Amino acid sequence: MSGITPPTASSLGGASVGHGQSEQFEMSQLPRSGDGIATNTPLPSEDASPPPQYPFHETDSSPTVDALQQAPPRLSVPHRFRNLVAFWLLGLCNNFAYVVMLSAAHDILYRLEQGHLVVEPSKVTKVPGRDCNPTSTGAILLADVLPGILVKVVAPFFFLRINIHLRILLAVLFLMGSLTLVAIAKTPLVAYIGVSFAAVGGSLGELSLLAFSSRFQAGVISGWASGTGASGVAGSFSYAVLISLGLRPTDTLMVMLIVPVTMASVFWLLLRIPPSPHPFSEDAPPFSSQVADPLLPPSPARRPSLRSSAMLPLSEESLDTLTVSLIDSPASGVAAMHRGPLTLAQKIRLLPRIFPFMAPICLVYFAEYVINQGLFELIYFERGLKLDHQAQYRWMNAAYQIGVFVSRSSAGVVRVRRVWILALLQLVNLVFFTAEACLLFLPSFILVLILVVYEGLLGGAAYVNTFLRIHEEVEPLSKKEFFLATTSLADAVGIGLAGMVALPIHDAICRLPGPTRG
Repeated sequence: MSGITPPTASSLGGASVGHGQSEQFEMSQLPRSGDGIATNTPLPSEDASPPPQYPFHETDSSPTVDALQQAPPRLSVPHRFRNLVAFWLLGLCNNFAYVVMLSAAHDILYRLEQGHLVVEPSKVTKVPGRDCNPTSTGAILLADVLPGILVKVVAPFFFLRINIHLRILLAVLFLMGSLTLVAIAKTPLVAYIGVSFAAVGGSLGELSLLAFSSRFQAGVISGWASGTGASGVAGSFSYAVLISLGLRPTDTLMVMLIVPVTMASVFWLLLRIPPSPHPFSEDAPPFSSQVADPLLPPSPARRPSLRSSAMLPLSEESLDTLTVSLIDSPASGVAAMHRGPLTLAQKIRLLPRIFPFMAPICLVYFAEYVINQGLFELIYFERGLKLDHQAQYRWMNAAYQIGVFVSRSSAGVVRVRRVWILALLQLVNLVFFTAEACLLFLPSFILVLILVVYEGLLGGAAYVNTFLRIHEEVEPLSKKEFFLATTSLADAVGIGLAGMVALPIHDAICRLPGPTRG
């Protein structure tokens, strides 16, 4: 077969390349991508001549090798907008079941208690003036987050080698199983298993899609974060509204099965996946040996080739092949680990560098989820409202999700780089809401909702600004993917710790004398 018309060897050394030049060019003249062996073969005409000019770039200035490697493949404007919408919808659908479980926590515990399905009798002494569930909603929080923590601890090191399509399929199945099991649960065990399925599905989907976003333009992070914020509003409001309209919790959860189905449709039908800039595992079949080790030579089926049966200008695929070949050379100074998946040892060495991103967001989520799942149910108004205790809890969750949605959607307007400030403000909120739960001194339920929205604003801002910083500041692509996936563990750890703290806080406050709200 005849060769295509690539840049000539001399042009790679420094002369500009014109569209009219042609020369037979064999792949053997360049180091092959994925060989993983440092080669001493220098690039042709390796001298101090001016940088090469590439006919496939829009400007006359040639990009550096690092820029060629790190920049995600360009897509057309319609495709970029389509991906923004897709990531927004994926964020909404992925977190929906998790939010619904927290919104339904009070109802789930109440249903189990009324059905005499509580395994252990309450150790909480009922005090006049306090309306306490035998079990804190922190128990639902623990079931909704602890399995997710396990997934997020293991997945960045091992699961990322599994094909992205299989990971999304598993996430969708877990989310569907969650809603179904909680809806039909007749025992606490089945109910808690269903809640834990929401944690596994949501965590697997979140870390997979956050890591996968490294292959797209930075804007998809904002789209994802906004979508996860919207899931809070949509999940909490839809649950509260459907219950208010008379649907039973069981029927409401079954109706919501449409959400994971929508997630699958968006990923496989709407999302426009760009070509991979290096042989990442997402492009290989599930558990393929072709991604077992980035330092082994690729199989012939995956090895890039510059040959073609037609004399055509360089396409994006040819550019990717040539770029990888250039990066492979010792002159580029780019290590092999920058092209493919990081090894386990490399990931472990990177962990201390991830901690500054993880610590603030962990503190933010610890404080806010102690408030949400340990204190919300203890803040209520007995007089002057048409809402009962359970309804007040649902609407407080809805107010919190409004704040999260607004802040996660505002990264294009307001950026906060010192996320630790948000952590300190959230700790102040924790102290304030603890005092309110003990003393019930706030005069208005509307004022409570406003403060809850502010709490949500802090949490949402911490989330979106943390992941945007990683997307913008961390290079190369393989490291960025690992940072994004691993940092998603921070909020889960904070939430898990909050669930454990919420249980004793709930019991301690429920034993206090019941105050009279003024």
